[in-house]
Amino acid sequence: MGYVFLLTAIALLDYFIDTWYLQNIAIFFSSMIISIDHMTQVSDQWLDTKKELLLSEYRASHDIMTGLWNKTSGMDQVRKCLENMSENDVAALGFVDIDNFKSVNDTYGHEFGDQVLIRIAQVLEEECPEQGYVCRYGGDEYIFFLQNTRNLDELTERVESFRKKVHDKAAEREQDVHCSIGIYQVKGAGKKLNECFIRADGLLYQAKKNGRDAYVIG
Repeated sequence: MGYVFLLTAIALLDYFIDTWYLQNIAIFFSSMIISIDHMTQVSDQWLDTKKELLLSEYRASHDIMTGLWNKTSGMDQVRKCLENMSENDVAALGFVDIDNFKSVNDTYGHEFGDQVLIRIAQVLEEECPEQGYVCRYGGDEYIFFLQNTRNLDELTERVESFRKKVHDKAAEREQDVHCSIGIYQVKGAGKKLNECFIRADGLLYQAKKNGRDAYVIG
């Protein structure tokens, strides 16, 4: 009788131990699932916050329509490049203006005008090397800055390629869209942004006087 009681007691003890063990295992895994779910939520919140921060920074530094640097950020990039130039460096600052853009809007509509702004931004980026910068200066005006432009023939070829792409794309659709461009060659160190900009603007004015759809390098 005592032996049977002992066996029963051992069986009950094993049962309670197994039950306790399984319960604690269940609690442990439940806690782990809750913890992982919480970590996932925190991670998602962090990613959303980071995404919003990056988007805000992008909007603050870029033109939303074209995706180019905006005027403030773009000119800051050019200023830094000028400050880092040495006596032997040669760069090019270009000022681009869409000829008679008001007439383009009046003739083809503002939606088409917006597409022209985007298209010209894309072509500028295509012709701008990795070490260059392109920004939308405002309205129908753009600025580009090319580094290491000692080879004048190469610079001329690049500018002519841009002018021709814009002209030919419009001609395919029997549309009158083209640009004038003034390019100032920045030579050596110590050049100020305002001085270079005035020179490029003056060359742009000459290009327009020459009949538009043209460029002047000086």
